[in-house]
Amino acid sequence: MCQFRTSISRSRSTAFTLVELLVVIAIIGILVALLLPAVQAARESARRAQCLNNFKQTGVALHNFHATYKTFPHGLDMWTPNDAPCSMPPGKTRAFIGFAWGVHILPYLEESIAFEQFNLEERSDNGYAVGQNFVAGASRIDSFICPSDPQGFELVGCCSDISNGGSDREDLAKTNMAGVADSDSWQCTWAEFDNYPSGWADPLADGVLYQNSNVSTAKITDGSSHTLMVGEVIGYDNISNAAYWWSSWNILDTSNGINLPLRVRPRSLFDSEEAGFASHHPGGCHFVNADGSASFLSESIDQALFAALTTRANGDILNGQTR
Repeated sequence: MCQFRTSISRSRSTAFTLVELLVVIAIIGILVALLLPAVQAARESARRAQCLNNFKQTGVALHNFHATYKTFPHGLDMWTPNDAPCSMPPGKTRAFIGFAWGVHILPYLEESIAFEQFNLEERSDNGYAVGQNFVAGASRIDSFICPSDPQGFELVGCCSDISNGGSDREDLAKTNMAGVADSDSWQCTWAEFDNYPSGWADPLADGVLYQNSNVSTAKITDGSSHTLMVGEVIGYDNISNAAYWWSSWNILDTSNGINLPLRVRPRSLFDSEEAGFASHHPGGCHFVNADGSASFLSESIDQALFAALTTRANGDILNGQTR
């Protein structure tokens, strides 16, 4: 009888009490709370590495284009008769909003099928949004997308004229890249600025990819490894159908810095208001340099230095030294 009671007593002592169970649950919760940021950081590190690789691929594609044509592609073919945001170049008689640099490098990103759908002739006010160009511009180009952007991939509203197939919401494909056009203003209507003459002369924009640009490496006398060519941009939230698109209208200037004063969202359709380079990475965003390399620039970069990295042939002087 005594032996039986002892056996029962021992079996009861091996069970968890309620207090012990709650303590174990609390410890597990604390460990999960401690590990979750590390897991998220590891995931962001992987996404950031993929984003950097996409920028490197874009840099290689731009240089392969340059090797073929001895110049980088036009940043954007666009002009309008009302001088906003881009005045008519000499010899033009009608408005045309055409194609951005991203279209021209498609064959060098192994996207020849998408490129062959485009008709690049100057034939309409909005050449990018007509017929086969509208369809081609909806192609998803993974090399232009950064996986750290929570918006992911979605078609972006671009075209108010639904007779051309536009839905106002789901029109053209999204991008997280924009060309670096100028250190002051991406527009080519310079008459409103006292320090710029009016017209289309080459020195008006001091970057590499601007309206009607025709920049070769020989013209980048400030050094191609110290001159920015493409930068990272962001859109709005998921299902907003608001972001930049790669087929047209995606050049910017660097006057707003990086992620400052807040992460700068895309301008609205046909709005000349300035936007800026930004990302969802902590601390800065990616850029492609004119030598084809890719780098990550801090959002705390000095604005004078950022402007100097934008210009291709200014012989910029910072801290008493020529760059």
